[in-house]
Amino acid sequence: MATSKKQTQEEASASLTVETPVLTGETLKRLRQELGLTQREFASYVNLPPGTIATWERRNDDPLTAPAAVIVKVVDQKTAKARHELRNVLAEGL
Repeated sequence: MATSKKQTQEEASASLTVETPVLTGETLKRLRQELGLTQREFASYVNLPPGTIATWERRNDDPLTAPAAVIVKVVDQKTAKARHELRNVLAEGL
């Protein structure tokens, strides 16, 4: 049985689909706190007003529509800063 071009395109599209995890205000707050960031610091990492972060966190169990990429960006920046600081400490100790 031959595979149609449309079916092949649909299969290719399905394989490229990435599911975005559901993020709630409660989860966002917990992640921010685990990173040791204030709302103001978190907001500066993602170029948003601190009030936006506060609003998101107050939504508790309601899913946030903001992309999870915001969280990834903060984690990447935070860990990059930590790696840089560690290198400096190690360099000073040598």
